[in-house]
Amino acid sequence: MLAPGHHVTCTGTQPHGPSAALDIPSAQLSRSSISNNWHSRQPINIFSLLNREQGLLGKGQVIMRHQKARIDQRQLGLISFPRVTIGSLPDNVLLHIFDYCQMLSLYGSHRWWHALVHVCQRWRYIVLESSSRHKLRLVCNGNTSMKKTLDVWPRSFPIVVSDWRSPLPLGGANLIAALEHYDRVSEIDLNLTSTLLKRVYKVMSKPYPALTRLRLYTSDSAPVLRDTFLCGSAPCLKHLDLTGIPFPALPKFLSFCHDLVLVRLEKIPNTGYFSPEAMGTSLSALTELKYISIDFETPASFPDPTNRLPSSFRRVVLPALTCLEFRGSSEYFEDLVARIDTPVMISVDTWFFNPSHLDFDIPHFRQFIGRTELPRSFEE
Repeated sequence: MLAPGHHVTCTGTQPHGPSAALDIPSAQLSRSSISNNWHSRQPINIFSLLNREQGLLGKGQVIMRHQKARIDQRQLGLISFPRVTIGSLPDNVLLHIFDYCQMLSLYGSHRWWHALVHVCQRWRYIVLESSSRHKLRLVCNGNTSMKKTLDVWPRSFPIVVSDWRSPLPLGGANLIAALEHYDRVSEIDLNLTSTLLKRVYKVMSKPYPALTRLRLYTSDSAPVLRDTFLCGSAPCLKHLDLTGIPFPALPKFLSFCHDLVLVRLEKIPNTGYFSPEAMGTSLSALTELKYISIDFETPASFPDPTNRLPSSFRRVVLPALTCLEFRGSSEYFEDLVARIDTPVMISVDTWFFNPSHLDFDIPHFRQFIGRTELPRSFEE
C-alpha cells in the first residue's frame, strides 16, 4: 500500500504517446485510466516527491512491471494529495518563476512581462516592484499611444522606440511622440524614410542621457545628419548602428561617447564621408570598443592625398578591440590601420573596391598585423 502524498507516474501509449510520462496526483487517477495503462503492458513508475528522507522508496523511484507486482486500484483511489495553488506560493518563488519566463523570452524581446501583469493584482505588484531586477522596458512602436501608455505604467520605466515597418502607421506620429521623452528613451531601433528622418533629426537635437542603443536604417537618399544630433554627444551610448545615414560629423560625435562597445556604419554615402585621420583621432576615446565596421557605399572613399600620413605621428591604442570590418578603398584602410594599435585582434574582414589590382601595396596593414598579438588558439 502506498503512503499518502505520493505521486503515481504512468507511462503508456495512450493518450500521450509511448515516450510520454503523465505525472498527476494519485487521488485523481480513475479506475479507467489505471486499467488503460495496465492493459497497455507498459511499466508503471512510482516517484516519491515527499518522505524521501524516510527511505520509503530508496532513491525516489521504483519501477515495477505488472507481471511482478499488482496495485490494488481501490487503495490508489483512497490516496490523498495536498493541493498547492499558485496563490499559496511566496513572493520569492514567483520572482524565480518570472526569472525563468524572462529567460525563455525571445532574444531582444522586452514584452515578456506584459502578460504576467494582467494575471492578477498580486502578480502585477510583484512584477512592477522587480522592474530593476528584470530591467523592464516600455516598447513603443507606430501603434503606441504615448498618452495612454504613460498613464498606465510607472515613469521609472525606460522607453524602447522600435519599429521596422514601412510605411509606418499614422505617418510615424506616435514614434515622434515617444522620442520626445528624451530623458527616458534608452533604445532606438528604426527603419525610416527620408521624410521621416528629417522629423527624427529635428526631435533628436536634444541630449538623450539614458540612450544606450541607437540603430537607424534607411534605404532612401537620406538627408545629412548634422553635428547638432543628440547635442553632439551620448554619454551612455554603447551600441551605434547606422545604415545609409550620412553623418560627416561622426568622428567628433564618437569622441564624446566613451562607453561605446560596438560601432557599425553600413552603406555610408558620399555625403557622409569622413577622413581616416579624423576617425583615427576620435577612436582614441573609445577604450571599451570591441567591434567596429566601416562600409562605404561607393569607391569615392579615397582619402585626400594632401592629408596622407606624416613622417611621425602617435598611434591610437584600442585595448578592447577584437573585430575590425572594412569595405572601401585600400588607400583609406591603409591610412586608418596605420594610426591604430590593438593588443589582441581576433577577426579582420576587408573588401576593397580595387580587387582587380592584385599588385596593390598594403604595407601598413602588414605592419598592423605584426604589431597585434594573436590569440593562443590561432598560434596553435
